[in-house]
Amino acid sequence: MSDAFGYLAGLKVKEDDTAEMDLYGIELPNGEVPVLIGRHGGETNKPYANAIVKNSVQQQKIVRAGKMNVAMLQRNRDEDRLLYSKHVITGWRGVCDASGKEVPFSQESCHHFFQALPDDIFDSVREFFGNPANFRQGIDPEDAADKGKI
Repeated sequence: MSDAFGYLAGLKVKEDDTAEMDLYGIELPNGEVPVLIGRHGGETNKPYANAIVKNSVQQQKIVRAGKMNVAMLQRNRDEDRLLYSKHVITGWRGVCDASGKEVPFSQESCHHFFQALPDDIFDSVREFFGNPANFRQGIDPEDAADKGKI
């Protein structure tokens, strides 16, 4: 019975799994849409998760003291701008500077890019890369049904 649900193993997100996100909120002069490539912004990404845990100790003190406010939410977002550039985003296509020239990916240029993004667009980046479903290789439902698994 232990392997009865083995077909679900393919749904687990691994640290090396990557996904691509089209940044539809940004229009380039050539009509293309920039694409971010990255790893899961969650606990399967150990360097990112460890940095979040480290930062959460200070935040818990603030919350317990009843001092949480909008500025704290902005600090969390700004911290993620740095952490995402270090631990989540691994590459990109079509990210351009103000002159329209494509910028090669680096952690530093990624951090500058994230600092320039409006909060709502960066929040959509966090939502996408924070959602494990975007990294699942999935299972073939017909194969699972044939084996009587679903």
